[in-house]
Amino acid sequence: MRLIAAGKSNREIGGELFVTPNTVARPVSSIFLKIDSSNRVEATSSATQIGLA
Repeated sequence: MRLIAAGKSNREIGGELFVTPNTVARPVSSIFLKIDSSNRVEATSSATQIGLA
């Protein structure tokens, strides 16, 4: 969530974690579902409100 909140794309996150963007996409989607968000902006806002970002 920290990297999403920093505005990183899946490609950038993958580069930092040494995985492919496709490998990043699944956990990002799971995060969106768990915090009931449909995009990165909503996810960042929700995560900040609940103390995850």
